[in-house]
Order: sequence, then structure tokens, then C-alpha cells
Amino acid sequence: MITAQGLAAESLEPLEIADKLLASRELIGTKSWAMALLYYRAGLSQEEIGEIFGLTRQAVSSHLTRAVRVVERAGKETTDAHSGAKKRS
Repeated sequence: MITAQGLAAESLEPLEIADKLLASRELIGTKSWAMALLYYRAGLSQEEIGEIFGLTRQAVSSHLTRAVRVVERAGKETTDAHSGAKKRS
């Protein structure tokens, strides 16, 4: 099960995490976006999503975890840019 470590640290609820992921289709890619939609909105398990995409549960978990990290990083860069801090590469 995805823990959304970084986003969870901001005390976001699963639906808030889903909203951030689903609003970031261009950042996370269509496949990861579709997996997030199925997992967070449709309520499918990672095993069920894996069957749809022909992947293992672990691969689905990796896609979701990576998507959360990408969105988290993009949010941090945006926050840094607004505060005048240098962006990380």
C-alpha cells in the first residue's frame, strides 16, 4: 500500500493526495495518472490495477510512490520559487 510519505508529512488525507496527483497528469505521466485514478478514486487495489496493466503489485506501488515524489518535488520547487529560494535541480 502506498504511504505517500512526503505528502503525508503535510498531514494530507488520501483524497487530498489524490487531488494533487490527479491535477498533475503532465508531471506524472498518463500511466501513473491512470493508476492513481483507479487506486484513489475507483478504490481498486494495487493487485487489481496490476492485473489491468499487466504489472505486479510491487510495480504498481512503485509507480504510485514515484508519482507522489514527483508531485511533492514540484510543490517544493514552486514553494521555493515563491519564497525567493533557489530551485533544486
